[in-house]
Amino acid sequence: MIGNLNTEKKLNTKINEINTYDSEDIYAYPCEFIKFDDFSRKNHVEREYNKSIERIKQFEEKAKANLVAISISVTIMFGLVDTLNQIYEKYNNLLMNIILSINSILIIFFMLYGGIIALKVLMEKNIVYKISVKELQLSDESLKKIYGMDAELNEINNTIRNNYINTSYKCIRNALILLCIIFILGVLPINNKSDKVSSEKKITLFDKRLSNLQKTKDYTNNLIKEQNDTIKKLINKLSTLEKQFKN
Repeated sequence: MIGNLNTEKKLNTKINEINTYDSEDIYAYPCEFIKFDDFSRKNHVEREYNKSIERIKQFEEKAKANLVAISISVTIMFGLVDTLNQIYEKYNNLLMNIILSINSILIIFFMLYGGIIALKVLMEKNIVYKISVKELQLSDESLKKIYGMDAELNEINNTIRNNYINTSYKCIRNALILLCIIFILGVLPINNKSDKVSSEKKITLFDKRLSNLQKTKDYTNNLIKEQNDTIKKLINKLSTLEKQFKN
């Protein structure tokens, strides 16, 4: 990203420098993308000019493809919100939570930056240098110089567009790598949550068993007490019957 911005500054400096030249003096400028001179044919330079315009459309298509890829990736990213929450609970670790949070922030950053520079290719950087109708009336030599000058300017802008597209691709790539990391963390056979829940379940089950044992003990004690009372009553009745029999 930083390299792209530095390169763009240098290329914009070249554009400003070329614009200070009159088309008739273009031979004095050391063109890098379009090589032509007094001996070059007008048809050859015109063909290079037309190719420079055709390449603009190619970069526009690539930028649109990037935006589609980013839209799909953003949809996937929003679908991972619940998955992230599950991973937070799964690892139950502060360091892992920090890593996942940074990872998620970087994904959002790469997606936004990649989308913004792809839009710039379609809007802000969509600059085209074209021959005017008036210029078509000029002599072949003058027209050749204008074709060459405009082709050079278009190719410089195409280089800027190409750098933007490549940077956008790299942003998408980085975001997808980070998404894969989240996926891998989600499928690893590590489950601190399960261990914690398992321990809690064991404690709860033990408490329930202890409570059931206490209830059984209380019930047994009550039953023994009732049996003792019944036995006492029977003994009393037997004693009464025995006295009556003696009498």
